[in-house]
Amino acid sequence: AELRGSLDDALRVFQRAADSTAELMARYPQDGQRVFDHAQSVYWVGYIARQRGQIPAAEASFRQYQALAQQLTRLDPNNLDWRIETAHAGVNLGVIYLEGSRPVPALDAFVDARDAWTGIAKVRPELGLELAKTWGWIAKAREAQGEFDAAADAQRVKVDVLGRLPGAGKNRDVQRLLANAAYELGRLKLVLGRPAPAGQNAFDACAQYEALVVADPANTDWLAQMNFARLSLAEIHLALGERAAARADLDRATTDMARLLSTDATRSKWNIALAGSLLLHRLALGEPPARSQPELEAFLVTVENAASRGKALDAEQARIASAVELALGDLQARAAQVGSAATHWQAVATRLQASSAAGEWPAMTLFAHARLRLGATDEARALAARIEASPYRHPAYVDLRQQLAAAAKAAPVNR
Repeated sequence: AELRGSLDDALRVFQRAADSTAELMARYPQDGQRVFDHAQSVYWVGYIARQRGQIPAAEASFRQYQALAQQLTRLDPNNLDWRIETAHAGVNLGVIYLEGSRPVPALDAFVDARDAWTGIAKVRPELGLELAKTWGWIAKAREAQGEFDAAADAQRVKVDVLGRLPGAGKNRDVQRLLANAAYELGRLKLVLGRPAPAGQNAFDACAQYEALVVADPANTDWLAQMNFARLSLAEIHLALGERAAARADLDRATTDMARLLSTDATRSKWNIALAGSLLLHRLALGEPPARSQPELEAFLVTVENAASRGKALDAEQARIASAVELALGDLQARAAQVGSAATHWQAVATRLQASSAAGEWPAMTLFAHARLRLGATDEARALAARIEASPYRHPAYVDLRQQLAAAAKAAPVNR
């Protein structure tokens, strides 16, 4: 049900299973199979919560899952299957830490899990797939700490691990992870200011994902990942000035987005991360304000509704929502709606202040944009100087430098 897009149905199934397995485990607490069955049910409840953006609920379930996995290893320390559960539990918690802007404990959790999977894969080579996934998460944690080259290196290790797996050429899970690595490498190269080589990675990712979607058209997870890759390719085409190619990318993404949201409009990864990126790239192509402004406003209502239902935005979603809100403020400012524009810019500054203070370069860049629009030019310039000393060279930073230069030219000369 989950792969077909029905999270409500999946949650009901897994919650019923968790209730049943909890009752059986309570009767037989020393029975490893009963503990294992309950651990699986708890994991899936947490997984669905994460997919829905309910991060506190997901963390609670994943902590319970880790405790159950540790209980299994205490019951039988030599059981490889129980060691596998403990490794899975570490990765799951690392993901939650990462999505909650806690990259340091996330990296610690992923490194511990990597070491566990390295030992496990020596006995069960096919589980090298999990080792590869963990290298991917290490890359994400490195990226969150601003270590972009180290993140790219970790993605390349992931590719190497995947290439050595038995039967890799015919394994769709391997193919999906290779597509993901190409997508991530493209993103990282763009972040580092290298759009030309980034384009080849993003193109490869789209082609690899498309082959998977053709093989299983009902798999909405693969369709969503293909859409992320296509939007990344559009962003790269925009950075290279290839507007016709970007428009073609966005036309395709618009069609695929409608298909995704028709299956489930509640997933934050879809209705915030994907939908927001699509809006931003269409704006960059010069979509008319009369069409854009209502869509931007509707998007922010979706963000507010998600928050009212307890869906915390992860770091990526917060940045995308902030970029959309900046853009809406810009449209309003051009329409002489100065008060409304300032309200949106201040909301962005408030949302990103903590992440900026923590040294997250993408968040700091958007925070600087907001402060510049609010008239705090010196503060924005100081933030830009900090970013300049980092390796972060995303187009959003290039735009910030251009706007600061324009502000300097427009400033009155003191006599």
